[in-house]
Amino acid sequence: MQIIGYPSEKTALPRLAVALGFFDGAHVGHRRLIERMKSEAEQRGLKTAIFTFPSESAGLKSGAVRLYGTEEKLEILAEFNTDYIILADFDALCSATPEQFVLSHLWEGLNVRLAVAGYNFRFGKRAAGDINDLVRLMSQLGGETVVLEEERLDGVTLSTTAIREALSRGECELATRMLGEPYFVNSTVIRGRGIGSSFGFPTLNTERAEGLPLPRGVYATVVTLGERRLVGVTNIGVCPTFAPREEHLETMLLDFCQTVYGKRVRIEFIARLRDEAVFPSPEKLKEQIDRDAEKAALIAAKYL
Repeated sequence: MQIIGYPSEKTALPRLAVALGFFDGAHVGHRRLIERMKSEAEQRGLKTAIFTFPSESAGLKSGAVRLYGTEEKLEILAEFNTDYIILADFDALCSATPEQFVLSHLWEGLNVRLAVAGYNFRFGKRAAGDINDLVRLMSQLGGETVVLEEERLDGVTLSTTAIREALSRGECELATRMLGEPYFVNSTVIRGRGIGSSFGFPTLNTERAEGLPLPRGVYATVVTLGERRLVGVTNIGVCPTFAPREEHLETMLLDFCQTVYGKRVRIEFIARLRDEAVFPSPEKLKEQIDRDAEKAALIAAKYL
């Protein structure tokens, strides 16, 4: 799999089938779209590609809170094992008309011969082009377009907005069903205050991911650290039982006690256990964390 920064990276590409979209989170509908693209490509002898934009692209879905940054998005898209991921520069393409986008960028720039997109896909300057325009323009050039219809889950249209709303309510299980895998963050382990260790429950402190959609509280999590996957209990908040600090993520790992400052970890949110609370003493807090750990071990075991 090769990641290509388009259009700055000049690369001669073979004839491509491409899945088109922003793919913030690659929910179940996105996954079906990409798998359909791969199937159609195999039938036609085409190489496969995913076309998307960096999550931080200014002006694209302006004001929207992203589920994932570009690092996490590429990590998810790499799981599909396509030949290429086209990471396009929004500023370089945003002034193109729908006709220019298809002819100059898809057809000539990227050698796309089959485009696969959802029913609500829009493109070109000010999103002037819709899926019918894509079908028409690709056909005029001798190419093809496959359109996927709306995907629904429990009567709700699958969308990044619906996932974000579920996460904002702490409904991790519903978000997992929509995403096809648990919502996660990547972060770096930082040095905390050492209070947890002094009371017998050492924790990993990590910075709160920018734009994290989850509310404060305690969660059953699965933490990937190197080659290991471990059950965790993660608190999002300020640790109010002690002197409150800035909002952060603090994770107690079951059956783990090592110093890993500076290491990158992936924290998958499996279920929300309870609200963050103030306890009358560290001992009462430890009793509650022990109960949280028992619940987390049962809930998260199937994700290891």
